[in-house]
Amino acid sequence: MKKAGIIFFIFFIQFQVFSIDNNLYIDLYNQGNEFFGQAVDSQNSNPKEAESLYEDALLRFLQIAEGVQNGKLYYNIGNTYFQLGDMGRAILYYRKAALLIPGDKNLKENLAAARAGRVDTSSEKESARILETIFFMHYNLSASYKAVLFGILFCLIWISSFFLLLKKKISASLFKAFFMSTIIFSALGIIILGSILVNTIELKYYPGGVITADAIIARKGDGLSYSPSFKDPLHSGLEFTLIKERPGWYYIELSDNTRSWIPENTASLVILD
Repeated sequence: MKKAGIIFFIFFIQFQVFSIDNNLYIDLYNQGNEFFGQAVDSQNSNPKEAESLYEDALLRFLQIAEGVQNGKLYYNIGNTYFQLGDMGRAILYYRKAALLIPGDKNLKENLAAARAGRVDTSSEKESARILETIFFMHYNLSASYKAVLFGILFCLIWISSFFLLLKKKISASLFKAFFMSTIIFSALGIIILGSILVNTIELKYYPGGVITADAIIARKGDGLSYSPSFKDPLHSGLEFTLIKERPGWYYIELSDNTRSWIPENTASLVILD
């Protein structure tokens, strides 16, 4: 809840169109930050008062979220749910924030802390950690940033290609330099474009999700008459990948590759509304 976050939020909303005045969103954001700060100060001396203040802060942040998609805002909502002990929704909003500010160090640390506080342990696949290390740009740059980067690379490709047409008017060393630049820019452009396409496909067809109900019985089919898939219930904060959906039900895959059906109203998808 630093001043820089407020400045970032104010700068961001100037480029969106809202049904009500931007000043109201800014006032709500400042009020939410103020309530959150007061809650932190009174957390040890008066836990009940702190809880009430966190709820006041959350109410204002969620009201803004009805009309704003902002990584810092989602991060603040995640922090508030975390302080209220709701790890499921904390993880949900941290992951929503990660769609917009994936490289934020504090976000990664708080997400890890929320995951550590849930009931069900769900270890990350080794292959996922390896991929994140290799494809750093894919996992640490937001979709909007990658789109801007691709636009810049596209312009550089055309500029360097233009100079290649002047082969007879430039020296051999300059021609070679522009030729190599074109290859490098093209390769980077293909990588960034591929990353954008992968993100788009994942979000559209296989979005992530988080269980937000306290405990649910996962079943072998899309109905209460089907047998449970597991011996124990699934708890709030457990993450999954959505495979398909039917009215009122999600067919999900957990990190250990097991699949089952859960009621739709017991979980939320990590998507931008």
